[in-house]
Amino acid sequence: MVTIILTSHGSYAQGIYDTLACFSKDLNNVHTLCLGDDSICDFNAKAESLIASVTGDVLVLADMFQGTPFKTFLYTFARQ
Repeated sequence: MVTIILTSHGSYAQGIYDTLACFSKDLNNVHTLCLGDDSICDFNAKAESLIASVTGDVLVLADMFQGTPFKTFLYTFARQ
């Protein structure tokens, strides 16, 4: 099964997750990580932890191409 990670600035990714929850009860393979008031270092650490916790194929959906959440996951996967 593919693991889906929703990442965004603010709470956009969490809003998408909440909307998906209205249509499906099985969201065990869907995770969110939002860049809010956390520092970039904290966000990077959370992203690395999240990636380390998943196995198999991963699909990352970001709110903005070349934005900080996008680049964080891109660079974190590239280092692995």
